Amino acid sequence: MNYIDKVVNFVDKMLNLVDIMLNFVDIMLILVDKTLILIDIMLTLVEIVLIFIGIIQFFR
Repeated sequence: MNYIDKVVNFVDKMLNLVDIMLNFVDIMLILVDKTLILIDIMLTLVEIVLIFIGIIQFFR
């Protein structure tokens, strides 16, 4: 019985570690998502600037 208790305890600790790691991965993915959104916004701004430059060049 003692052996089984030790195995169950070990498995429980391992699952807790896996849970913590998955939470960490979740946070990392959220950060990556936010970073990609920021990059998307910056590219949109660059695109708008380039369009304005094109309009200015067209009217010159």
